[in-house]
Amino acid sequence: MASDAKRQRIEQTHALVSCFDEPNRLQEVDLRVLEPFQCRLFKMIKTDKPQQNAEGQFFWRASMTRAMLQTFMRSLLHGELSLGSGVSFSEALTTFNYENVPIGVPANLKSGAPAALRPPPPGLAFQKRREMLASLTQMLAEQVATAVSVWPRLEDALQTALVCGKAEVSPTRAWIRFAHKPILSSHVGGDLIVTLATKYAKWLQKSLLAIGMIHGQLVEDGIVDGQARNVDAYHLLAASVETDLLGPLFFARYDKSSDVHDEATSRRFVRARRFATDVRQLVLTAATAAANGESITRKPEDFFVANASPPADRVRFARACISLADHLLQQAFSPAAVFSGGCAIDGASFERTQLAKALKVRGIGVLAWSDTSRGAMLSFPPGWGSVDGSLDAPAVLLDLSRI
Repeated sequence: MASDAKRQRIEQTHALVSCFDEPNRLQEVDLRVLEPFQCRLFKMIKTDKPQQNAEGQFFWRASMTRAMLQTFMRSLLHGELSLGSGVSFSEALTTFNYENVPIGVPANLKSGAPAALRPPPPGLAFQKRREMLASLTQMLAEQVATAVSVWPRLEDALQTALVCGKAEVSPTRAWIRFAHKPILSSHVGGDLIVTLATKYAKWLQKSLLAIGMIHGQLVEDGIVDGQARNVDAYHLLAASVETDLLGPLFFARYDKSSDVHDEATSRRFVRARRFATDVRQLVLTAATAAANGESITRKPEDFFVANASPPADRVRFARACISLADHLLQQAFSPAAVFSGGCAIDGASFERTQLAKALKVRGIGVLAWSDTSRGAMLSFPPGWGSVDGSLDAPAVLLDLSRI
């Protein structure tokens, strides 16, 4: 049996799995669909010993319902979230997170994923645009739809509208203005990390706060030592940030109104803000010391803290956090450009249609678009765009009455 099982794992392109709600009804999965994502289910099938039923069939336990497994496989095959009957969005989000498959992020863009296949040669004569740009647009729409659906500030705005309504938000509808991606001025000479820390733009504040929240969660889970600021701690932190389901929009899930926090959430945000402040201050302090020919020394209280990292390690850790935030911004696309109405006909475009489809799966409807929006609308992604909202940007009116 052992040799048969080993031979099956080597030669198989398909495998049988058991779902916990229908354990005796085995479901076939295509390993060629799972392999590019290197998800938990694929690695379990490739490495764990299978079980055998009374009919002599080898199988693995999927830890999903049958409907969730079908949703998972169909979504990976088509590159967009496709909920099956009886599967909620929250269940799908949790399962995809458990399987380490970011929704809306192509496998070849994930950190540590296998290299992508060589693209076709340049030129319109080579058939590739539909397979590449159209598919990528669908995935970007999925990413935005996921981020909007878990955006705390949107939920806060709907709640606030019950007692203090505004023109752009009601208890069931909201105008979302897609912000322009921040444009980093060309950097000539000097230290880019110090420049970013000095200016401390809104996008960097949001990103470092989110990184601080993720760091706090790692500390709570016992994965990272709360006092450690070294290479190992950074690698664990960066891995969690880069594999977040929201991709470069990861910070949106932590954008929340400060006046509606519960006590536990408030403590987490306080720790995260302190983390962000410390990161920035360490970079600036080190730059000032270097300019004066000095070195950073430990504060007296550091000697009484277990596992406190040396000053040099702390500075490197802080610089790496800012570099990570900058890298993610560079990777991110501009929703204001993707969903622009410049190439739309009667307000409709392929990109807007894909976003509407992705939002509909999550129970959110699209009622209207505007291409001359300015001012005080809810701006997404948070922290992007002009501070006063003076630039025109596309905006979408969302119907949230079904969620």
